[in-house]
Amino acid sequence: MKNQALSLTFVLIMSLLPGIRAQAQSSDRIEVGQGMSVRLALQTPLSSKLNELGDPVRAVLYDDLLIDGNLVLDRGTEFLGQITRIKPAGRAQKQAEMAITFDRIKISYGLEEISTLITAIDDYASDRKLKGDEEGVVRGGRDGRRTVENVYRGGTLGSLGAGAIILIGRSGGAATAGGIAIAGGMVAGLMLSRGSEIRLQPGTIFRVEFERPITLPVLKRTVEHTAEP
Repeated sequence: MKNQALSLTFVLIMSLLPGIRAQAQSSDRIEVGQGMSVRLALQTPLSSKLNELGDPVRAVLYDDLLIDGNLVLDRGTEFLGQITRIKPAGRAQKQAEMAITFDRIKISYGLEEISTLITAIDDYASDRKLKGDEEGVVRGGRDGRRTVENVYRGGTLGSLGAGAIILIGRSGGAATAGGIAIAGGMVAGLMLSRGSEIRLQPGTIFRVEFERPITLPVLKRTVEHTAEP
């Protein structure tokens, strides 16, 4: 009878252990919600002209990630990803494009899969901010100074051609042709102007959002939660 009671007690304890373990585990883990934003410091130099699709990209967490006062990720945590879209700048003001997906973080027990979206890049070296679209694609923009210079050069060359036409023709038609030559030179200068390349140095700040929730272990609790009565 005694052995039977001990056996029943043992079975009861074993049946309760998974629930106890799950409760302890859940109390030591916190969900990083969808839309949570973090800043990453780039560790890999990037160029829309030199890099290729699939090139690996590495960044580290710029600030501690705290949720409800609890430390979830340390500053310096590695985020690993790759280039998922890239296009160099082209003539006629075609902008460079680049998209990077960080899909893994390196934590104490290994790699954890994540889903992120770049919302902006703070390029301090060039003193400019690149905004990401709804797909996380950033564009290099247009170089206004270079465009003005090319249009000016084109207009100057067109003026020289126009002067020659007017001197040779000495007529109203020649004057009209000269005006067309000037306009054509300016348009040619515009069409020859390239958009700006995307060049990012290590230390560039990426603003990244989590696209889906992820549950991570708490590294340090700074707020004690009391049990509800």
